[in-house]
Amino acid sequence: VKAYVLFLIVPCVIHLVLFYLLLVVFHCVLSGLILARSTCAILNRLGSIELSDGSPKLITKMLQVTPYRIVAC
Repeated sequence: VKAYVLFLIVPCVIHLVLFYLLLVVFHCVLSGLILARSTCAILNRLGSIELSDGSPKLITKMLQVTPYRIVAC
């Protein structure tokens, strides 16, 4: 009887744990993407502000060089 109960319960527990982990990972990825998008929008806005001599800010110049900017935007 005990073996039969274990055979029923253990797979259910494993299933629930895996499902929960999957949800957590999915949520993290999704919120990470949203965060990247909003950060990108903020940086673009900051980049559009030019200094008095007409040159864009150094941060924007640096970000345009980095591959992260290409991925995020």
